[in-house]
Amino acid sequence: MHDSETCRMRAADCVRLAQQARTAQHKALLLDIAGKWIELADQTAKVAVLLEPDKGVAEGEPPRQP
Repeated sequence: MHDSETCRMRAADCVRLAQQARTAQHKALLLDIAGKWIELADQTAKVAVLLEPDKGVAEGEPPRQP
C-alpha cells in the first residue's frame, strides 16, 4: 500500500507528463490518472489517522469512541 505522500508524488509525475503530452487525449488521460492518485492520497491519509493508536489511553483500557 502506498502512503499519501507517495500518492501525491505520483500525481505530480502525471501532471508533468500531461504537460508534455503530444495529444489532447493523452493529456486528458494523464490528468485523470493524477486525479485518481490524489483521491487515493486523501483516502490513505484518512485511513492512517484511523489506524493511529489512541494517545493518552492507558494500557489495557479500551480506546475512546469518537
